[in-house]
Amino acid sequence: TGDVTGYSSVGGLVGSSGGSITGSRATGAVTGRGNYVGGLVGYSSGAIAASYATGDVTGSDSSDSVGGLVGIKYNGGSITAGYATGSVTGNDNVGGLAGYVWAGRRYEVPGTRVTAS
Repeated sequence: TGDVTGYSSVGGLVGSSGGSITGSRATGAVTGRGNYVGGLVGYSSGAIAASYATGDVTGSDSSDSVGGLVGIKYNGGSITAGYATGSVTGNDNVGGLAGYVWAGRRYEVPGTRVTAS
């Protein structure tokens, strides 16, 4: 895939998703100037399985929830067998796999991995 640039809810595959994402990938760099920036999906409330992102993810100096795979994982679904390998930069709630996970309960991410230089 190509590089993606946007403001908020920016992802290499999709900006915002409430459904399931399975067997997908995003390989380009992702840049967002607002919140919820992810290598695969910016804002997700559905399941993510067997999917990965390999591009660098960059948020601005004021960006919140920036992640290598997903910017914000909100209240639903799981992340299973996913991975991210690019570098991730942002301001607040920045993570190699997910920038922010809001689950309202115990949350597990089995079979996932993060590799960054």
